[in-house]
Amino acid sequence: MKLTIKQKNGKWFKPAGNSLSNKKVCLIGFGDIGRSTARKLLAFNLNVFVSDPGFEKVNNEIICKYNSNIIVPQSIQNVNITTLDMAIDNADFIIVTCALNKHTHHLVNKDNIIKAKRGVKIINVARGPVVKEADVVELLENKFISAVGFDVFEIEPLPLDSRLRDFPQNFFGSHNGSNTIEGVDRTSKIAIGKMAEFLNNN
Repeated sequence: MKLTIKQKNGKWFKPAGNSLSNKKVCLIGFGDIGRSTARKLLAFNLNVFVSDPGFEKVNNEIICKYNSNIIVPQSIQNVNITTLDMAIDNADFIIVTCALNKHTHHLVNKDNIIKAKRGVKIINVARGPVVKEADVVELLENKFISAVGFDVFEIEPLPLDSRLRDFPQNFFGSHNGSNTIEGVDRTSKIAIGKMAEFLNNN
């Protein structure tokens, strides 16, 4: 919730929120970020439905179809691996964590969003063009979408005249969600290690 001037001046507001327990989440993408997100969602007792063609459940175990070295931890094995249509159907939340490619460009659009529950909230921490912002604005206007939380946008920085800015309930980041001191340190070490491994083998 945004901190308003009145709140900063000591006003004591008590807005009503929504419980997360047993709500349905459509999680689009089950890579590193998607799996990390799933772990956090399950901790809040959300029902997580995953759409990612790279993963499937075989003998009650989720496996990655393109890389056998990717092991899905036991702690998140109880997510539901399914199609996008099934994952988004009647969802309370849509969370986008997938890569951007020719198959995912504008994957989250009006035709798909309206399969979710009225009042759905959309979070995009993947790439801006995965979500068709014009459709999101239309569905915010008619109150089908209740709010969005975007760290990425189709045009970055987000233009000052973007219609997304017209809705005070929306939250925005500056494509900076992963930019922690610890995160940069970890990724730098991984990158240096990969470079060293490559150079030592050539």
